[in-house]
This record gives sequence, C-alpha cells and structure tokens, in this order.
Amino acid sequence: MATVVLRRDVPAPAGRVWQVATDWPRHGASVPFTHVVVTHDAGGTGTRFTGRTRLGPWTVDDPMEVVLWRPPADADTDQPGLPGRCVVEKRGRVVLGWAALDVLPLGPRRCRMVWTEDVEIAPAAWTGWAAPAVRLASRAVFGALLRRLAQDAVQEHVSSRGDGS
Repeated sequence: MATVVLRRDVPAPAGRVWQVATDWPRHGASVPFTHVVVTHDAGGTGTRFTGRTRLGPWTVDDPMEVVLWRPPADADTDQPGLPGRCVVEKRGRVVLGWAALDVLPLGPRRCRMVWTEDVEIAPAAWTGWAAPAVRLASRAVFGALLRRLAQDAVQEHVSSRGDGS
C-alpha cells in the first residue's frame, strides 16, 4: 500500500473545519477531473459516496463508505476539545484502501487537520510497483484538497462571525 500523511493547521474552530472537510461533494471541487456524489447519506457512519475521475475517455469510480464518524468536541475556552476522526474505506474495483481525517482542536479558534491516505491499486501486485507515483500524486492532490478545505473553513468562519475577527 502507498501511505501518505498530511497535516495542516487552520485558524478556524474544529467544528467548522469538520463541517467543511466532511462535505463530500466539496472534495470534487479540489480534486482534479473528479466529481463526488453522495449515494447514501446516513449523517455519519454508513454514508456512502463515489468520486468519479474522468481523464479523456478513461473513467475511474472510487466508491467509499464512512466506517467511523466521531466529530470533534469544540472547546468554548482556551482548552482544546476532543479530537474528531472520520475513517472512509475505499471499495472500488481499481482503487482500494482507506482514508482518515483527524481534526484536532488547538483552542477555540484553531485546529489541525491530519489526512492519512492508504491506497492500494488493483491488482495488488501493481501497488508496490506504482507506490512511489501514487504517493507523489496523493501528496499533490490531497495537499491541494487540504489547502482548499482550510481556506473554505476560514472564510465560512469569518463570514459567520460577521466582524472579520
């Protein structure tokens, strides 16, 4: 498997970041050539969605299911709340593995997102051969995704406050 771990500190509350980062269709706006559709909204564990990536005549569906859903507990004080964790299993014919999103409150208006992606390409024998390329592509794609999600969360937090602070 090809594993990538990315971290990003965000100047917004963990709850807001969680809402933005687990808005699955929003991911399609940041992942190139990809559109994300929720196929079953269970409001957490059991939610299923598919990322469809299209490059010219080639299309790859990446169906996923949320298997763990624990939103963060925001702190109303300077003490951090409890971290949030979401784990998604990839259930496709070509792309397998899992992804985890951890949102760690660092105070009432700051948090850290940690994205861990563990990808296997079917057939499994291809994963070892393709791992370096998959890691490189994953770093670029998911790094851009985290930047975009962080920007969106900060913008939404500022907008909700109305005072720009």
